[in-house]
Amino acid sequence: MPLRRAAAGGVLWTASSHAARQAVQLGVTVILARALVPADFGLIGMASVALAFVTPLNEMGMGAALVQRKDLEAAHAGTVFWFQMAMALGAALLLSAGAPLIAAFFSRDDVTPLLRVLCWTLPLGAMAAAPQALLLRSLRFGHVAFVETFSLTASGALAVVLALAGWGVWSLVAQSLAAAVVTAALMLSLSRFNPFARAARPALARLKDLAAFSAPLTGYQILNFFSRNLDDVLIGRFLGAQALGYYGMAYRIMMFPLQKVSGIVGRVSFPAFSSMGDDVARIRGVYLKSVQYISLITFPLMAAVMVAAPELTRLAFGPQWGPVAPLVSVLALAGMAGSVGTTVGSLFLARGRSALMLAWEVIASSIYIVAIVIGLQWGLMGVTVSYTIASLCLWPVSHAVANRLIELPMRRFMGALAPAAAVAAVLAAVLAGLRVFWAPAGDSAHVAFLAVCAAVSIGGLILGALLRRPAGLGEMMDLARETVAGVGLARRTETM
Repeated sequence: MPLRRAAAGGVLWTASSHAARQAVQLGVTVILARALVPADFGLIGMASVALAFVTPLNEMGMGAALVQRKDLEAAHAGTVFWFQMAMALGAALLLSAGAPLIAAFFSRDDVTPLLRVLCWTLPLGAMAAAPQALLLRSLRFGHVAFVETFSLTASGALAVVLALAGWGVWSLVAQSLAAAVVTAALMLSLSRFNPFARAARPALARLKDLAAFSAPLTGYQILNFFSRNLDDVLIGRFLGAQALGYYGMAYRIMMFPLQKVSGIVGRVSFPAFSSMGDDVARIRGVYLKSVQYISLITFPLMAAVMVAAPELTRLAFGPQWGPVAPLVSVLALAGMAGSVGTTVGSLFLARGRSALMLAWEVIASSIYIVAIVIGLQWGLMGVTVSYTIASLCLWPVSHAVANRLIELPMRRFMGALAPAAAVAAVLAAVLAGLRVFWAPAGDSAHVAFLAVCAAVSIGGLILGALLRRPAGLGEMMDLARETVAGVGLARRTETM
């Protein structure tokens, strides 16, 4: 299957699956929120915190190592499967034994039985990790999308039935277990991977082959987890729960384009880049197109959010969330940089430079931590401004390091982003001028202002495509046709 079509189809599969899962999750959450009490969700949240801390150790970067490995053998996949199973079982036993201590930390004894059941989602998740990596390696994104959507739907339906039947918090436990069981079963079946086959017997030599790549990646994941959550910890500790609520909401809005656009492209680009091997010129060309399309969407979007933050937060969350608006306006700049910055991880991993990725994360995390601590001196806005400044300062350096892996000059990279940046600047200026002369007041005026922002933003997207080059719109239409062809070809290939 042509790589261009496979990657384009993968983006559409991933985006469609994500949209479907968001819709299902919203419906399930609404029903469960009415059938259960807030304390039920709080108990699950307490147990989930403990699981979240051991998840990076459970995965150990082995899935990404399978995707990146050039000369992959069945023994590599078998070794990863059984190694992860052993790690997950060990983690589950430790969590089960330590559940009373974790419950004591939260002063809730009823967390103990919940955690002792939920910890078994770790080995179930380990069963699905290697098969999923094999599916991604072969660019079979349709299968992965189907499994994720079906498991969420089935487990959500089970949780709703049990909640309505009066199971309380255990309906949420059943949801997690059911999702893990369905995911593991379907991933194993669709990948056609047999961990019990003679060729898939684990071998220490194969583990050593993968460890050089996976060990630094594990360190990166652990460090990234702590550094990305430290701001919440410090804000909650020194500024209080209300400040943390405002910051968390603003941060969630800032992360929206990273999750909905960059995250989808990033999931496809890593296996796609890995499949290109050492063809640096080919990787460079595809990477440039990727950042062009990402910036074309996210830069104008975040520019509009920056200006329309007061109306957006008031209508979406209510007047009590008014203090979030200035935080969103500042973090929108970090969101622009981050929407493109998330792509560097695919380059590090595809080029097998996980050690360099870890080294960079040590530097970046240290700077973020210092910036947050300094920002605390000026309250919540101080943290927000410090975080944004750190993001903008680190952004060009991270790209300069990653771009060297594909021999991409920074001048050419910045030139690829220039049209989207120009459109975003003009869009922000137009909307800011409109606000000065309009000064919307009242909910109806806010809705009208947001509608105008949306219309102008769409016009900005079209303008960006035209600015990129005269054939910009034509190329986007070609890519759309390739995407549809890729989905159809992928479906036929996967059913063979």
